[in-house]
Amino acid sequence: MRVISDCADYASDKKSIITLGKFDGIHRGHQKLFKYMRTHRRDDENIVAFTFDFSIRSVLTGSRAQYLFDDAEKRELLRKQGVDVLVECPFDDSVRCMKPEDFVRQYLVDKLHVSKIVIGDDFRFGHNREGDSRLLSELSDKYGYEFYRIEKEREDGVEISSTYIRSALSEGNIELVNSLLGFDYFCEGSVVHGNHIGADLGSPTINQTFDEVKLLPPYGVYFSKCIIGGREYPAISNIGIKPTVGENNAVGIESFLLEYSGDLYDKEVKTCLYHYRRPEKKFKDFDELKHAIEEDTRAAKEYWKLGC
Repeated sequence: MRVISDCADYASDKKSIITLGKFDGIHRGHQKLFKYMRTHRRDDENIVAFTFDFSIRSVLTGSRAQYLFDDAEKRELLRKQGVDVLVECPFDDSVRCMKPEDFVRQYLVDKLHVSKIVIGDDFRFGHNREGDSRLLSELSDKYGYEFYRIEKEREDGVEISSTYIRSALSEGNIELVNSLLGFDYFCEGSVVHGNHIGADLGSPTINQTFDEVKLLPPYGVYFSKCIIGGREYPAISNIGIKPTVGENNAVGIESFLLEYSGDLYDKEVKTCLYHYRRPEKKFKDFDELKHAIEEDTRAAKEYWKLGC
């Protein structure tokens, strides 16, 4: 998959079947769009996902938005959906103030050679969000592309959206999050050195940290799986700041793999969450922490149906 941040640098002999959006989560609704694109693409077409990079706006406002998956995770999810070209267009003033038709002509037609546009039925774009599916349909004859609008995917009658998933994640409802995503919510990154308290307490753990853009569920203990080199290992994970072992700890995820032994430092690990067990807690001493770890481990083994 090719990632471009400036369409002026883009050159291809192929036409583009394009979808546009934030694609936060690459949930079942997004997957429906990409499946349609894979089914209807021709050999002379690239599948293009057009997104906006809001980092400039974040610098100007002093606040950084958070997303279900960080940039690296999002790119990998899009690659698995068959995307050939990912456009991460800087959302600067020139783009923000652009009239919808100017955006279609300058970016989609002139630079990406659009042949088909496929969007969800609530997509808005352009200055003051004046562009919508109606306008894209009207412009299709003028600029010679085919236009397709895909209805939202639903779960129990409710439209699946990134907003809905973010709400479920904030409540720790991991089962619902995974159902809406169509895959398991995960955090991916290299294993870093921690404070080795887990090993001292008889439960050696691995530690991962996050980009601050990553939206996390409530701090607490989760039943999880760690994927290492394509193999899955049942685990129990704590997300948070580990208040019992010190102050000013960075937010991270600490996982105890129930059926693994070995050195994983600097290895890439994908930690998938399945169930929220309890909130993070500051224990009065390490003996109380050790007892809680033992209880959490027993519960995790029961959850994963492992021998206790």
